[in-house]
Amino acid sequence: MEMCNSAMEAFEHEEVETERRAKMAAEQPDDDGFITVAQGAPSFGTTNDLEEDKHARRRAGKRNRKRKAGGSGADELQDFYRFQLKETRRKEVNDLKSMFEKDLAKVRKMKEERLYRPF
Repeated sequence: MEMCNSAMEAFEHEEVETERRAKMAAEQPDDDGFITVAQGAPSFGTTNDLEEDKHARRRAGKRNRKRKAGGSGADELQDFYRFQLKETRRKEVNDLKSMFEKDLAKVRKMKEERLYRPF
């Protein structure tokens, strides 16, 4: 029993030492000057029942959101064909041109009335 306990203590000590070395290495910049950033604690593939249940619920929630979003029709394209896209762009440009012409007419009118003072 003593031999088993001493072996387990040595193993745990080695594990703690390797984790400490890995953490120190991650905090030090590498040859290129980059620092490794990790999110959370690495699991190395070990999970317990609680974690598996949590991941299963999370996956199920994503599936339900996809189903809800798919039936609404909100993700459908308004302009599917290329000619429709061109027409909408052309319409927007024409609208901007007409607004520009209106603004020019306002400025001309204000200049005539001497109300236009840009500075």
